[in-house]
Amino acid sequence: MNVSINDLEYSYHKNTNVFTQLNLIFKERSIYAIVGENGIGKTTLLNLLAGWYQPDHGVILYNQKSLTQKEIKFQTAYIPCNISLYPLLNAYDHIDLMAELWEMKKAAYQKYKEKVLLFLQQLRLDALTQAIEEYSSGMKYKLYFSLMLAREIQVLLLDEPFHVLDENSQKVAMEIIQSIKSHVLVIFSSHQKEMTIQLADQIIDLNKERGVTRHDQFDVLK
Repeated sequence: MNVSINDLEYSYHKNTNVFTQLNLIFKERSIYAIVGENGIGKTTLLNLLAGWYQPDHGVILYNQKSLTQKEIKFQTAYIPCNISLYPLLNAYDHIDLMAELWEMKKAAYQKYKEKVLLFLQQLRLDALTQAIEEYSSGMKYKLYFSLMLAREIQVLLLDEPFHVLDENSQKVAMEIIQSIKSHVLVIFSSHQKEMTIQLADQIIDLNKERGVTRHDQFDVLK
């Protein structure tokens, strides 16, 4: 899926513009990194792409079409920086819950469950009957990550990915993302320069897009 942002404007308050006439194009079969200083709008842009926020002006087109919030929900997956899971449920409960929320029928549910369990195996998370309240931050992230990636999606959005994972788990997660880019457009924000350069095909600097001088420039553009 190709995603284009055309003349987008967004503000939290009348006198505080986050974006003014922002134009960007994200092409399918690619992994894009969004970088920039704190407060430049990286997370806001992901929220707009996920349909959580609505532009004040301009449009976001998915394969040249404007989608409803429900359509965006079903075609995209968003993994925010601070994830949320139900503390008294376990991993299997969350698989069932996600299947219900995304209206999966029996065949789709079985395929989804198999994919989630495969990702969890690759990430070495096996405490599947344990309540989430007993999970570490890294374990919670692995579960949420797997729940989102196992869905049939066309766009994956990640805000500061892998920040709570150990080095080996980060490597596995990046390998998983690389394996899906042939059919999923991936867009992520990050402050981690080394990880960004390793993972991204293209780097978009929001400082440049907004005309802001940056002091720790990501100067490697793949």
